Amino acid sequence: VIVHDETLGPVQAADFGVDTGWRNGHIAFRQRPLSEVVEALGRYRPGALVLLDRDLGQRRVTGAFDIDDTDKALAAIEKVMKLKIYRVTGYLTFISAQR
Repeated sequence: VIVHDETLGPVQAADFGVDTGWRNGHIAFRQRPLSEVVEALGRYRPGALVLLDRDLGQRRVTGAFDIDDTDKALAAIEKVMKLKIYRVTGYLTFISAQR
């Protein structure tokens, strides 16, 4: 069950390869909302990752990324999902749709 904003989501089967990959240095997602992926990647980097468009956060992501190189993960997501990533400082990154 996923808990978001104090609300329980539907019961889902766990994929332990995806759910425990962080122990081996990677994090994987299967059809997860971009907002969830951004939140998870944010745990492995200093500063804040900010989605500038709430609707963008609903787009689905499938992929596996190295938690020691979140910039590379963001670059891959940016390219595949046709996003734009703005690094304001080493501690503040904005994510938006390409315009």
